[in-house]
Amino acid sequence: MFLDFIGEGGANKQAFFHNGGAQTLVSYGWGESDRAPSADVAHALVPERHREFFRRLVLFHAAEGFAFVHAGVRPGVPLVEQSREDLLWIDEEFLLVDHRLDETVVFGHTSYRDAWFGGERRIGLDTGCVYGGRLSCIDLTEGLLYQVRRGQKTATKRSVASEIDLLR
Repeated sequence: MFLDFIGEGGANKQAFFHNGGAQTLVSYGWGESDRAPSADVAHALVPERHREFFRRLVLFHAAEGFAFVHAGVRPGVPLVEQSREDLLWIDEEFLLVDHRLDETVVFGHTSYRDAWFGGERRIGLDTGCVYGGRLSCIDLTEGLLYQVRRGQKTATKRSVASEIDLLR
């Protein structure tokens, strides 16, 4: 969304400004208003090294029995054949049907009250920070879940090793 908004390709240009894009642009020095700036103005705000960073981002990463994606995967489709749209936006079909991949899929995009460890090799980490919930991250090597409430500066830590083991 960001790259498309600043005129460099991508998808869902219109959604960017209303999904945190205004705050992102303010962080680059734009004076916030109700109207989105033009692509040229937005592009000029973002340093080239930042644009290069966003251009290099991958849609998924697989390692050590885990696949990391934004939203999920289309069931029955090998990871390397997943569409950009599904990796970024799929919802119910991924959540309700066994994805049939060998990897445990670690995803965000769909908010839960707490980290979700699905019975069919799924770990949901979106815990609704944008809605007043928590920001969550997981250390899969140590089996630890870290969470911080929106507006707080101290994270909590708890073991989720047994939940991870059940998914393998």
